[in-house]
Amino acid sequence: IDLRPESTFWVKLLDILVPFVYDNLTTCGDPTVESAWTITILSPSLSWLDEPSVLHDATLALTRRMLIYPYWRNFDFAMLVWKTTMELLSSGVHAVIKALLTTRTILEKSESYYVGNKIFVD
Repeated sequence: IDLRPESTFWVKLLDILVPFVYDNLTTCGDPTVESAWTITILSPSLSWLDEPSVLHDATLALTRRMLIYPYWRNFDFAMLVWKTTMELLSSGVHAVIKALLTTRTILEKSESYYVGNKIFVD
């Protein structure tokens, strides 16, 4: 895995983690029946198979999606999601893997979003 800042690894990781953090903050850590929709609609890769190739494009796409699609459309909340995501990334590999596994579980239980789970999360 290429861990340089310009690597696509970070873009793909953020594309899954940011929607997870958004859902985690809005549901207080208890996924609901709408969690799969929220994660999928916020992620460009999961919703339209559109993978941003540069970190800057990914941050813009994810922030725009946080301001357009979900129930809570607030710029300050979007910045809180980014701050929490950075805290999650800095808390170590175990926290990131736990978040990815939780995302996988949420999407796996969905009738219509499990395909994106197979393509991008697995």
